[in-house]
Amino acid sequence: MKQIILKEMSLVNFKGVRKADYSFNADVTSFAGKNGTGKTTIFDAFTWLLFGKDSLDRKQFQLKTIDNATHEVIPKLPHEVSAVISVEGVEVRLTRRYNEKWVKPRGSMEEKFEGHTEERLYNDVPCSTKEWVEKIGAICDETLFKLITNPTYFVSLHPKDQRSMLLEFADADNVAVSGDEFNELLTILSSENKTLDEYKRELNAKRAKTTSEVDAIPGRIDERQREIASLTCDFDAAEKELAEKQDQFGKLTEMVEDASAVLNAGIEERTKLINRLDELTGKLNARKIQVSKDARADFDAYMAERWKVESKIKFNEKELTDLAEKRKSIESRLDKCTADREQLVKEWYEINNRECPSLDKNAMACPTCGRVYDLDTIAEKEDAMRERFNEKKASDLRANNTKGMDLKEKMHELTDTLDAMDEDKKRLNSRLEELRNELEGYPMKEEPDVKGAAKADAEMHNLQGEIDQVKAQIEESKKGDNAMELSDIKIKRSGLQGEIDALKRILSKRDDIKRNERRIDELQRTLRELYNVRAGVEYGLWMIKEYENARVKAVEDKINGMFEYVTFKMFARQVNGEVVETCEAEVNGVPYSVLNNAARINAGLEIIRVISAKRGITAPIFVDNAESVIEPISTGGQQIRLYVANCPFKQLTVPFYN
Repeated sequence: MKQIILKEMSLVNFKGVRKADYSFNADVTSFAGKNGTGKTTIFDAFTWLLFGKDSLDRKQFQLKTIDNATHEVIPKLPHEVSAVISVEGVEVRLTRRYNEKWVKPRGSMEEKFEGHTEERLYNDVPCSTKEWVEKIGAICDETLFKLITNPTYFVSLHPKDQRSMLLEFADADNVAVSGDEFNELLTILSSENKTLDEYKRELNAKRAKTTSEVDAIPGRIDERQREIASLTCDFDAAEKELAEKQDQFGKLTEMVEDASAVLNAGIEERTKLINRLDELTGKLNARKIQVSKDARADFDAYMAERWKVESKIKFNEKELTDLAEKRKSIESRLDKCTADREQLVKEWYEINNRECPSLDKNAMACPTCGRVYDLDTIAEKEDAMRERFNEKKASDLRANNTKGMDLKEKMHELTDTLDAMDEDKKRLNSRLEELRNELEGYPMKEEPDVKGAAKADAEMHNLQGEIDQVKAQIEESKKGDNAMELSDIKIKRSGLQGEIDALKRILSKRDDIKRNERRIDELQRTLRELYNVRAGVEYGLWMIKEYENARVKAVEDKINGMFEYVTFKMFARQVNGEVVETCEAEVNGVPYSVLNNAARINAGLEIIRVISAKRGITAPIFVDNAESVIEPISTGGQQIRLYVANCPFKQLTVPFYN
């Protein structure tokens, strides 16, 4: 068993304690005092020293000393807690310091507060935060330390966390339940290689699915029955009417076939006449085109020659227009070059007229010492300045001249282009004059009389006569057409077909009724099977519930067997009979939440005793309000008891009954 014993502790300016030194016994140390004399401060100081938190697990709390007169924090005080603890017989000295950081900015007479600094010393050796956490963790884990030093910490945890820890201590997973009534369930779990929870989830899922299917089937049966009722009618009368309609349909079909034969013969003859009419019409149109072409032959040839000359004139005019547009662009560019050249000439005179400036008087003295240069140095500076000026002037003139030469060459090129364009214009005008003269040799002529030529053509006259004769024969053949009579018969037969189809649909309902009856039988059979399945599932769930109830009692018995004073209620039975997980400490059947203070303290001490035994470690237990317990439970480790007492002293005292 690993033992941690607090031997000594010193406080400096911690939570109002200006300076205090405490010594502790290895078994029990008691402190007494009125409320507000600093009993809980001892516990806060120890937890802050180790973990930087107070006994309520808060990082942010008021550890600085307050001035009672102003109720403000007293500035610039050092804050320190140090202690000597024994870890398995080896003494360790721990120190934590918390100080304000004051600095005096440059040029300022007053110091300025810039936050806090914190020091941690392990056996008087400074440690970083990481090193400190590692060293304290090696002594005792922070969470475990809270569990074994504070009697109220375990019961303050969430019931789920309390339960998890107790089940671990009791090795609840390996708690077995025996009995002949559970053999069937255990055999199923073993053969199917399933846990109890997996099998329970499987059965619940199967019950939900089966119940859903069972609930749905009566509605589906009712729907089928309502459909049967809606389909029922006088099928015998429908069959008789169908036979009569089909007989009438057969007679109308014979009439359609006879009338169609007569109509088809007339159509065949008329089709031959129409084909002959199309042939004659094609020949007439072809002859009409040829007569028109012969009549216009000379005129079209003459107009084609005239059109060629007109096309050349239009092309020539287009070239002249394009040339004029190009000339405007060249002239614009030449004007721009002329303006640029005039600007360059102006700039050349400005550059050429520049004069060298006189030497600045500030340049006649040394910039470092201020001594005036001698005459030779001044002359050298003037010559150097004049030389640089002349070089810059010559460079600018050369650059200006180069630009001028480039512009001059460009202007020559543009002028040459304009001259060439003038020659092109003369050539195009000359050609245009020639073409216009040529066009005068092709005066406009009247179009020939094509219609007159067509009327005079004997072949066209003969073809038109044949066409008129064939048209008369077609009209004559239409007089024996029985198409309207055939159409009326077909309309009657079509209406009769609709009535026959309607009767067949009525008779087909008999098949729908039989199909629905078969489906109702299937659904009723399925419903009986589902009832059997659900009964089996309910039996399985009942077996699981009985097993869980037995296991609940076994787990509770094993957990409570670790305690003498405290018992734990690990499961609660709801109104509906379901068992739900919980965790609540009790003493003699009374829940922890309604226990008196003494019972709570002793319950907490016994819980610490069990946790320490399971974890193999003891640490100082701080028992607040110890005055309420006449006989505190022994824990086998160090206890620091804090009593509220009406002492005549303003400070804590160590009572005689230590």
